[in-house]
Amino acid sequence: MTSVRPYQDQGAAPRPGLRERKRRRTLSDIQGEALRLFVAQGYEQTTIEQIAEAAEVSPSTVFRYFATKEDLVLTDEYDPVILASLAAGPLGEPAITAMRRVLTETLAEIVEQDPRCS
Repeated sequence: MTSVRPYQDQGAAPRPGLRERKRRRTLSDIQGEALRLFVAQGYEQTTIEQIAEAAEVSPSTVFRYFATKEDLVLTDEYDPVILASLAAGPLGEPAITAMRRVLTETLAEIVEQDPRCS
């Protein structure tokens, strides 16, 4: 007899717990506010304090999620997925082939699983 998981697809990963959902939301809020401020007033003119205030967190919370101001631009929530897929590839795979494979596989998975992509 097959067990049916309520409220999720058979192949879907389990929904993250409350703590992880809050962590992701905070990370997204901080980065979103930072990018908004960078566009509005420029990267150099934007301070961590302004970003923290806009995201309604403390400056230390910003640094808990992003080690540097540059990481606010360079860090992506999908980086770990991309890196894992890259590491799982065949040894000796040419770099451009590996990146094409990883991006194709990863983006397809992200679009399929992330409700924001609908």
